[in-house]
Amino acid sequence: MRRAVLIPLLAFFAVSCQDRSSTAPIPGPDFAKGGSGKPDCTVDPSHPKCKDGGDGEVAYTATDLGTLGGKRARSAGLDISDPLDGGTRVISGTSSDNANLDVAVRWEVNESGDVDGPTPLDMGAYSHGVGRGISDDGRIIVGYAGNMPVRWDGDVGWTMTTLPPYDGYVYGVVFDANNDGTGVGWSTDGSKTPVRVATLWDGSAAPVSLPNPVAPDGVSRAKAITSDGYVVGGVWDAAEVSSQAILWLPGGGWCLLGPGNAHGLTEVSDGTVLVAGTMDGTLAKVWEGEVNVNTCVVTDEWPLHASSFGWSENGDHVAFDVRTTAEGWEAAGMSADAPVVWTYDGEAVVGTRLASNLKARRINQDGEVVGRSKVKGVWHGILWTPSQP
Repeated sequence: MRRAVLIPLLAFFAVSCQDRSSTAPIPGPDFAKGGSGKPDCTVDPSHPKCKDGGDGEVAYTATDLGTLGGKRARSAGLDISDPLDGGTRVISGTSSDNANLDVAVRWEVNESGDVDGPTPLDMGAYSHGVGRGISDDGRIIVGYAGNMPVRWDGDVGWTMTTLPPYDGYVYGVVFDANNDGTGVGWSTDGSKTPVRVATLWDGSAAPVSLPNPVAPDGVSRAKAITSDGYVVGGVWDAAEVSSQAILWLPGGGWCLLGPGNAHGLTEVSDGTVLVAGTMDGTLAKVWEGEVNVNTCVVTDEWPLHASSFGWSENGDHVAFDVRTTAEGWEAAGMSADAPVVWTYDGEAVVGTRLASNLKARRINQDGEVVGRSKVKGVWHGILWTPSQP
């Protein structure tokens, strides 16, 4: 594991607030091997030949979530619940079927690491779909089927409900949902301006749009929501050229965090929230802010420069999600086109590459990460579990 320490950049400023089968953990992921065929311990530290995670640091066990079957079938884990009673976690995502169509699926992984799934979710008459997000309690999955926003309810046998897009729009996707069932995402229609508008589904008769303070005619997308109704995403100008990361407040206001996009956030604790995303669309970043339902102030920022960890600056660098820890925080995402976890212990940031390619999507409160990486040349959904809590 390559390791480098980055002293956080602190910026204090106020912001305007406005073959389907069960699979077990794979002890040595077949992701990154050098020319000798041996595992690359700098990239796949959980391989059994990499003692103590490669260099004595915390390592991760990679679990292949499997696919619906077929020689070139693919899958992706897109979100994960917190552990339920008995330690089971529910994972939402997608897998291709024999017709090579993406099918919305879920997995259940027990405390021992045994995988049940992927299990296709009901998609009615639609031919394809994705289970994009899941509530922390594992009861609700949201995403899309066909081109329509949908939700699946575990309390009623994972029955699918098609949700209406925002007024005047015809398609959409629900990207995340909280335990109350409130979902966020966007509605879309290529003939309307803007072509995508951030949308909130709160169970009422009609969804509502979230404001775009940069440009009412600009594109907007919502990516994640907390139990209290804080939402993050991105808003674009009318030309759809530049974007701003945004935190929408449950009271109706908002905070512009800076150039880039926001993808994930923590629950608000003692008036503080952490947001994961990108700065200027290319640099992974974590923001810390003080918030209430009416105001917000950004207090700290951590730009996660790839070169600071000895990684290539080429490719995308995105923090997709973040969780709080006793010492600070952990963020999951991708850097130089590889899945990554960044850990802040209150003093410095350490970056850990989980595999050699693709991305980590979400992290739960136990530090378990889902995403996708290549298994024998085909991307599979992967669950990365820390070897230590």
